Amino acid sequence: MNENINKLLYIISFLISTAFSLIFIIFFVGEGGLTVFVPELIPNIIAVIIATAGIIYTLKNKKTGSFMLISGGLIQGIYMFLMGGTDDLPVALAFSLPYIIPGYIIYLIYKREKADRLL
Repeated sequence: MNENINKLLYIISFLISTAFSLIFIIFFVGEGGLTVFVPELIPNIIAVIIATAGIIYTLKNKKTGSFMLISGGLIQGIYMFLMGGTDDLPVALAFSLPYIIPGYIIYLIYKREKADRLL
């Protein structure tokens, strides 16, 4: 039973974070990110690259991939908060939580699988 729940939670977390990465990439391209250099977007681009690499890496190593996901979300959220202040807190949360929450869920799955192997 736990194994099925772990798989379901992993798939849901994987899909949520993948969808969010795709949405951000589409938004970036739609805003002209490929034709116009916008220095303010560099930290967000780096954060999305880290988080997207984390999504892919969770297929091989859940622990490292989940930390990459969480790191990408934190970088993006902190940067958005620092740039916009308290007025942009909802935006910072909207951009960071879709990476942080799935990353944390995948990390918990890793911990549960590790504990099951020890038994």
